[in-house]
Order: sequence, then structure tokens, then C-alpha cells
Amino acid sequence: MIQFYRNLFSENRHWLKLVTNWFLLAAIFGGITFFIKPDLLQVILKEFADRFGENPDLNFAFALQIFSQNIIASLIALFGGLILGLGPFVVVVVNGFLIGFVIVSMFSLTNVLSGVLIIVTGLVPHGIFELPAVLIAAALGLRFGTEWLRQESKGHRGEVLKNNLIRAIVCLPAIALVLFIAALIEVFASGKLVGN
Repeated sequence: MIQFYRNLFSENRHWLKLVTNWFLLAAIFGGITFFIKPDLLQVILKEFADRFGENPDLNFAFALQIFSQNIIASLIALFGGLILGLGPFVVVVVNGFLIGFVIVSMFSLTNVLSGVLIIVTGLVPHGIFELPAVLIAAALGLRFGTEWLRQESKGHRGEVLKNNLIRAIVCLPAIALVLFIAALIEVFASGKLVGN
């Protein structure tokens, strides 16, 4: 099983590199945007409050809420790729932009040490699970939605599309499991560390 996922990761390296580059560019753009439009932070915080509440309880129900948001985003990234790769592009760019914007805002609105502490306690613990899962979903979704349209797929487009659909479906349980772990860490570790 581990070998299967290792091979899957290896054969999708090109696609993963592509979506990672999208993410990094979006994060840089998000960081720059903070200096141009810092009041956007209030809009982001309000959106979070509207979705999860002003001061959500750090409990299992909240973890499930976060998990459901992330699994929906991953499903859009995986299967929305069929719309000319649009699903993974939107999911990766939006996530990258938000993370870049929020990280720069933390450093700008607090001292450097506080910013580092918030990132290390509030983002890193769950981010090391959540971000790779979303990027892998996006990489598979991009491959699923575009590889069959390439010139080298001519003559066997249906088979390429089917194989990539199978890859996406097979990877979904692993992605879901990692996102569930990330949601638990976000609530019961990151949330409590930042709260303290």
C-alpha cells in the first residue's frame, strides 16, 4: 500500500510541481496585496466568523466543520479539473493568496517574534498535513482534466481519462484521512496553542 502511494506520488511529480508553483506565486501575490489593501484582512476575518462563528468552540464538531470545508475544496480540486483544469487552479490560487496575505499581516501587525510564534503554533502543526493533501488533490485534478487533451494522448484519450479518474478515486480516501487528521490538529493542537 505504501509503495502504491509512493509510486503515485512519483508519477505525478510534474503535476505537483506545477500546482506548487501556482500556490507559491499566489502566496507572494497575497503577501504583496496586504501592503496595497490591508483592510482586506477584516473581510477575511468576517468571512471566517460568518462561516464558523466569532469564537468557535474548540471541539469535535468544529473539527468536523473544518474537515468538511477542506474535503469540499479537495473534491473541487480533484474533479473540477475536468473543466480545463479550472477547479485545481482556483482552489490552489485562493488558498495560496489567503495564506500569503495572512502570514504577511501577522508579521506586519505584531512584532517578528509574535508573528513567528503564531505561524509555528497556529499554522505549521496542521498545515504540514493539510497543504500537501490539497496540493496532491489539485495535482491529480489537473492531470485528470488536462492530460487527455494533450497531443500525446491522441488515439487513446478515453483510456487516459479513465486511468486518471481511477487515480483520483483511489487517492480520495488517503486525502480525506490526512485532511481529517489536519482538522483534529487544527482544533485540538493549533487552536489551543494559539489560544494560550
